Amino acid sequence: MKKNVLVAPLNWGIGHASRCVPIIDALLAEGHHVFLASDGDAKKFLESQYPDLSVRDLPSYQITYPKAGFMFLWHMIRLVPKILKAIKKENKVLANWIPELQLDVVISDNRYGMYSRKIKSIILTHQVRVIVPFFEAFVCSRVRQMLSNFDDVWVPDNGGLINLSGKLGHSEVKGITPKYTGILSRMGASLSEQKPKNFPFQAGFVLAVLSGPEPMRSYFERDLVKQFSSLNRDVVMVGGKLENQVTVKNGNIYSMGFANSAQLKWLMQHSHGIICRSGYSTLMDLVTLRKTAIIVPTPGQTEQEYLGMYLKQHPVFVVRSQKNLKVAEALVSLEKLTRNSKLDVLKNTQVLGQLIGEI
Repeated sequence: MKKNVLVAPLNWGIGHASRCVPIIDALLAEGHHVFLASDGDAKKFLESQYPDLSVRDLPSYQITYPKAGFMFLWHMIRLVPKILKAIKKENKVLANWIPELQLDVVISDNRYGMYSRKIKSIILTHQVRVIVPFFEAFVCSRVRQMLSNFDDVWVPDNGGLINLSGKLGHSEVKGITPKYTGILSRMGASLSEQKPKNFPFQAGFVLAVLSGPEPMRSYFERDLVKQFSSLNRDVVMVGGKLENQVTVKNGNIYSMGFANSAQLKWLMQHSHGIICRSGYSTLMDLVTLRKTAIIVPTPGQTEQEYLGMYLKQHPVFVVRSQKNLKVAEALVSLEKLTRNSKLDVLKNTQVLGQLIGEI
């Protein structure tokens, strides 16, 4: 039976929106009528990816980063009232959309207000357990309460012992039984590669993918530029700014304000070294393409720092802190890293089709 489905990812960069691409594509392939909703960069990404679908506005969580990593926790605590207010607002918005759009199902990616008892409500999250210093027990209890509002909790990971999210997505939570979708990435086989227009380099360049909210994104860019300038290698830096399509070549550095999915896939496939954040969606893209990388957690962001420590136990990625990042040394370590069979195991995404069939 064909259904009206709303897919609503959180706007925290474009990661949450990009990992919804396989879900949206699977829904469309099954003939379901799909509506999309988000705000900010995530909404712009969905509009560019699906120009023929309706993309609606949702209240913003107004997520920002502090200037210093050690202030991350306290900065997030200050944002809690705004986030809770946005959650209440989006829940009211959904209540109005249900009769208007005749919705049967809502799939929310980390938007905790996008649920209703009137329709099937699914939440996609890789954090059934949230790692927060000092307040972890309280925060996890609150997250459990919010997850319990949904009929299903989908975790974008494999359910076995070899997995990508570690205890974030594989901790026991009372009353919650996660369903694992497998790895979700827009970089799947159905996406054709596209070489960026007027691209000046052949294969063999170093690729730096910048992501995340400001000002940390710009700080990371600044630190990398300093080291890249003295590197005897061609470098491509992708800024991840949807509103900035400017490309600039300065010496050995070619800066792209933005690369669409097809272009980014080409760049990742033809690079001889990738440097990026340990954002979960980025990690899923790398696994899908079977690409190793130098991953640099955002300072103070406990989720990324945990993923960095977790992945450091396995010879799949080279992990460095931003403070101690020496690009030349890290690239040497990356070249010594052999392609690991665990990347093949993690790549399995067959479960998603079964879950789509259950909605």
